[in-house]
Amino acid sequence: RERISREGCWKKQKRGGAERGEGAPAPVQAQRAATIAARIVPIFLPLLSSACIGRLPQAADKQAARAERGRGNTGVRRSNDTSGLPIPPGPGNLPRPSGKPENLIVLPWAGFKAAVTYTFDDGSSSQIEHYDELQALGVPVTFYLTTGSPDAANPVWARALKDGHELGNHSKSHARGGRASDIDAATDFIERHCGVSTWTMASPFGDPSYPPLASHRFLVNRGVVPGLIGASDNVDPFDLPAYGPPQQAPAGLLNAQVETARTHGKWRVFLLHGFAGGHDGAYMPIRFADFAASVDYAQMRGDVWIDSMVAVAAYWRGQRSVAACQPKKTGATTTWTWALPAHFPPGRYLRVRVDGGTLSQKGQPLPWHPRGYYEMALDAGTLTLSPDLARPPASYSPKVWVEGR
Repeated sequence: RERISREGCWKKQKRGGAERGEGAPAPVQAQRAATIAARIVPIFLPLLSSACIGRLPQAADKQAARAERGRGNTGVRRSNDTSGLPIPPGPGNLPRPSGKPENLIVLPWAGFKAAVTYTFDDGSSSQIEHYDELQALGVPVTFYLTTGSPDAANPVWARALKDGHELGNHSKSHARGGRASDIDAATDFIERHCGVSTWTMASPFGDPSYPPLASHRFLVNRGVVPGLIGASDNVDPFDLPAYGPPQQAPAGLLNAQVETARTHGKWRVFLLHGFAGGHDGAYMPIRFADFAASVDYAQMRGDVWIDSMVAVAAYWRGQRSVAACQPKKTGATTTWTWALPAHFPPGRYLRVRVDGGTLSQKGQPLPWHPRGYYEMALDAGTLTLSPDLARPPASYSPKVWVEGR
């Protein structure tokens, strides 16, 4: 108020009606009101929207608004690495490679043996009732909200975002026939209530009408057909397989699915609807104690990357993009240039290795991690491998592949 009064919007001291604008012509009053609104509104609207309690203001630049929203709903930092990805198992004192500058290798699953993602459909009441216990398990999960449900407005979902979980699109009405307007309504609901972009979707009922619609809106879409996802498998990113356990499935059955992923070095996506209890009767519920025991089992393996759908999917699609690009050789230097798929979240990284040389992006050398990798930023779009200055150039035939192919 003090600042505004100094600028002449109003006077702190009581003045005459003429000084306050009373009795002035209507155009003058309207101009003064517009001046005050222009200075006050920008102060308070960001505070309201950041609290995740109401509608976002209409942005003049929709692309800028979407970029701002895109900073959220992409997971939580799991380590102090540049990428924030969790640290994989193994020795922590590996020397920097000193061989020839060749053989770029993209490490699948951020250097872990396998990956697991737990997804929960519908935003059911039993998920809300057990949220504190879910959070206590210490692993990020993805909640696919059916936004036409009254429980979609529960404040627990805003808390889930702050805790590093993902909110995904499960349509507004959960209809068997997908409609663009129904999907977009769910996205708009999440953006309006929590101010974040929606990166992934899950098809209601696994209906085949959803994948084509999702391909124009999201990074990936999860289906319902059982299966595993390999680092280099030709799997449709808009109909990802998932394992849905039977009703009251014991922990041992869930553990077996984790072991299958570890055995094959692949990604297992779990499809769950909720737990016993709740006022809406979750479809195919399981006991929370069994779920918690299985999550503990997966964590105790130590070699499984457990993360949200957007986190693992971005790594998986990012490594496919890099593996598919053709390197360009200029003298002793090799450059890879790639294009990321549409609807790709910002700030994603891959972990890579080479036999030797210096990896750099935008002219900056990448630091070596003693766990045995470099971290490259996917947003950069290019990666350069050159000989170390202390080592003369050598002829080589660079190649790129995904380890484990």
